[in-house]
Parts: sequence; C-alpha cells; structure tokens
Amino acid sequence: MKKNERVSIMMPPEFENTMENLMTIFSSTQDLGITVAGEDMYPTSKHPILRLFLIEKFDLGWAFKDELQAFTFLNYDAAQSFLKRLPDMSAFEMLLMMNAQEDSSESEVGYLS
Repeated sequence: MKKNERVSIMMPPEFENTMENLMTIFSSTQDLGITVAGEDMYPTSKHPILRLFLIEKFDLGWAFKDELQAFTFLNYDAAQSFLKRLPDMSAFEMLLMMNAQEDSSESEVGYLS
C-alpha cells in the first residue's frame, strides 16, 4: 500500500464543505484506494469523526465510490492515534473496531477511547 501519494481526487461538493481529506492509501495491486476524511478534527473537538471512503481510479483521476465506515471518537487525540495506526492496522483489528462501532449504544456511530 502506498500512502498519501499526490493525485487528483474528484470530491463531491458536500465533502469539501464539511470534511477535510486527512490521508489517502492506495492499493499496490488494484486501481483502488481509501481516503480518510475528518469532520470536526480540531484539538478542542468533543467528538471528531473519521470517515473512510473507497476511491477508484478513472481516466481523469480518482473518484469516490462508496463510504466504507465512520468512526466517532471521544476526543481529538484518540482520533489522531487511530489515524496514525490505520495504515498498519491488521484486518482483524479493523474488524474489531468496526464491530465496536456497531455495538455502540449511541445512534449512528459509536465512540472509541
């Protein structure tokens, strides 16, 4: 996987107004990647959100294909820690994180510490 390669990504207008692209990871074997977008990602944020989107390569660059998962965190430091670990996270660890989100008592997305 290659991380944060400089490429053109066609983003939906609502993305640019509410989210910031924080990281992009590209597959070394397919024309697919994952971009990680942050909402409310500031040191003073109470519940920052990281959204993982599948992107696909087209003739004109890269484009959004689907949202894979959204994670809400208790604070900015927890979100940053997750973001730092994400490129090296095992599939098993990711499945556990996604399951923790689904089992959350909170609506829509759960909270991680």
